[in-house]
Amino acid sequence: MVLPYLEEAIKNLFKRPATRVSFPKEIPPAAPDYRGRISYDPTLCVNCGMCMRVCAPAAITKTVERNEDGDDVITLSFDLGSCTYCRTCADFCARKAIKLTEDYVMVATNPADLIVSGTFVKKKPVIPPKPPVQPLPKAEA
Repeated sequence: MVLPYLEEAIKNLFKRPATRVSFPKEIPPAAPDYRGRISYDPTLCVNCGMCMRVCAPAAITKTVERNEDGDDVITLSFDLGSCTYCRTCADFCARKAIKLTEDYVMVATNPADLIVSGTFVKKKPVIPPKPPVQPLPKAEA
C-alpha cells in the first residue's frame, strides 16, 4: 500500500512554517476597519431600542426587571453566535454605546462565552406634586 502524501509530509516536517506569525503566541493586528467583537457601554445607552430594530438576525435582546425602588433594571444582551457583524446596530446607536472592536479571537466551547451584555438602571420619573387648587373669586353681578 502506497501512501500518496507520505513523502511530502516527511519533507514538511523539516521545513519552516509557511506562516510568518506563530498565531497562538503572537496575535497579529486586525485589518483596518475590521468588525470584530461587540463592545457595549451601558452608561451611554438611552434605551431607544434602535439597535434591536435594525438587527437583522435578532441577536440583541432586552430584559427589564423592576427593583424595589420602582426603577427599571434594563439588560441588553448581544449574542455573538447569531451576530453577522454588519455594524448596523453601531451605526444607528445615537449615543455610540455600541462599537465593534478589532478583537477577532472568539473561539468558545460554551455558548454563554459568546454573550456580551450590560445593565443599567432607568430611574422612575419624579412626578411633581400638583399645586393646590385656588378657588375662583366670585364674580360681582
